[in-house]
Amino acid sequence: MLALTGAACGSSSKKSTTGSAPTSAASGDNSAAGNTASAPGITNDTYTVGFVSSETGVSSSNNKGVAAFKARIQAQNDAGGIFGRKIKVIDQDDASATASNLTAVQKVVQSASPFVMVDNSAFTFGSYRYLVDQKIPSITGGYDGPEYADPGNEYLLPLSGNTGKGFPTSTVGAQLMKDLGVSKGAGLGYGISPSSSTAATQFANVALPAVGLAKGYVNTSIPFGGENVGPIILDMKKQGVEGAYMAMDANTNFAIANTAVQNNLNPKVLEFATGYDENLLKNPTTVATAEKANVYISTAFIPYEVSPANPGTERMRDVLQKYAGLSRDDHPIFGYYESYGQAQLLIDGLKAAGRNPTRQQFVDAVRKFDNYTVDGLACTGVSFTPDTYGKIDTTKQSCTYYVKVENGKFVVAQKATGHLVLATP
Repeated sequence: MLALTGAACGSSSKKSTTGSAPTSAASGDNSAAGNTASAPGITNDTYTVGFVSSETGVSSSNNKGVAAFKARIQAQNDAGGIFGRKIKVIDQDDASATASNLTAVQKVVQSASPFVMVDNSAFTFGSYRYLVDQKIPSITGGYDGPEYADPGNEYLLPLSGNTGKGFPTSTVGAQLMKDLGVSKGAGLGYGISPSSSTAATQFANVALPAVGLAKGYVNTSIPFGGENVGPIILDMKKQGVEGAYMAMDANTNFAIANTAVQNNLNPKVLEFATGYDENLLKNPTTVATAEKANVYISTAFIPYEVSPANPGTERMRDVLQKYAGLSRDDHPIFGYYESYGQAQLLIDGLKAAGRNPTRQQFVDAVRKFDNYTVDGLACTGVSFTPDTYGKIDTTKQSCTYYVKVENGKFVVAQKATGHLVLATP
């Protein structure tokens, strides 16, 4: 899975738009005076927004997020909304399937005519063309497919910001492997997911050579959510693999890590794209596996364990505790981080678009965001601006935190930086 990890693909540092705290308003005016029904999904007192996520099915344990999305929206509504309007959420579950994602999106659009759609799913690649054709602004995670650099898709607004064609890879994870003494690395991904399979392949074939290591072992035949990984581990052992980047959900990643330990693969590092959540810590098996298999979990969101505490992270913890019922000490799953962040981007976009926006004006407003850090949650800002759309800045440094498990607790292993690299034609 690709997330906000290493996602500053086309960002610059010309200006900063970091989002707002839950209690702030765009202009200090939360009255409804002057409001009009300026676009589909907007009335004098309401913005209607659609939300689709994988609340059930193979992706749900890692990617569900409607509770976190609604929590951030409710916090904003309780603070007076935006320009006197409250945000109404119409949500659907895509059941972790491509066809169901399109069905869920169509159901929301046809029944509610939302002003904006939010599609937080690994299966958004099944519905984005419909949304683009309908000219509905669509906030996504950006980790589903390669469509975000294509001309004509500017209405798609991925939380990961602008990117270039072909899922450019970063040197961050490859450098970590090199620093930890890996000489033969690997990239593992899901065959059904364009982002997962491409990320794994690019890591092994582009990122590893970029830091001076040989091209790595690649396996992208793994079914989404698959846990029957014994043959893969035996093949990795035969190939002399010492470390692997796994662009998959936590259930598959831990199946690989556990099977590696059982078969004495003894990796120097296993890099997880997801897994920094309370489900890991509450399971003695995954805790033991994370420690024995040298698991490093990457996150572009600033971890709870950073000291001093990050203000944006603290605001999120407060909102999730009050509105989603999470303890402040519970680490949210990947889908909660993403959904909360997408709600924040929606709110910031609505504020920037002005009192009575059209859909195009909402898109234009978000497309002015540069160095956007999701209310300070992310350690690297991303760009949405037209001049970075579809482009890759290989000189910009992006950051990623790596978290490990020690003595049953998360600890920050390091804050790493690197840059994007392109495949040689």
